[in-house]
Amino acid sequence: KESGDIESVLAVRFAQLFADTGSGFSEEASVISVVGDSDGVKEIAFDLGAFKGAKALKFDPLNGCAIIRLRRIELWTADNKVIMARDCATNGFEENGELFFPTDDPQIHLNIDPRLKDVVKVVIRVEYVATGKEAARRCTGALMDRSGVPSGAISAVSLILNFIRKKI
Repeated sequence: KESGDIESVLAVRFAQLFADTGSGFSEEASVISVVGDSDGVKEIAFDLGAFKGAKALKFDPLNGCAIIRLRRIELWTADNKVIMARDCATNGFEENGELFFPTDDPQIHLNIDPRLKDVVKVVIRVEYVATGKEAARRCTGALMDRSGVPSGAISAVSLILNFIRKKI
């Protein structure tokens, strides 16, 4: 029974927002929101009241491989002004309006204008197009289409990289 409980806890799908208040990104300066089991459009609100003076934000849309459409990111200030975030970088790649994350740690880094003070809430509207095994399959296919490299070669490179990471 205990292993089943652990598996169900590990299977919980969540999004996470990290706030850099000057010491870099850390789990201690983050907020988690459970996104549920179904794909589709979600509006996720993160309260940043405990992380005043954030200089940068990092949004992890899922704790696993994902393909998403980022619909909107709103930064709410203490005086109830809403600024639409547009300046971001990602560790995925974009194709036809979809962001592909062939990793179990997808990240979207948001730059915050230094003139923008006291962001207290972030509201993100995201569409989960594919997740888990389906996202991994589609990401691999998209990468092969982009590179022209056969899937066996990508798998071999992936195995070598994982071996090297374990040795470091």
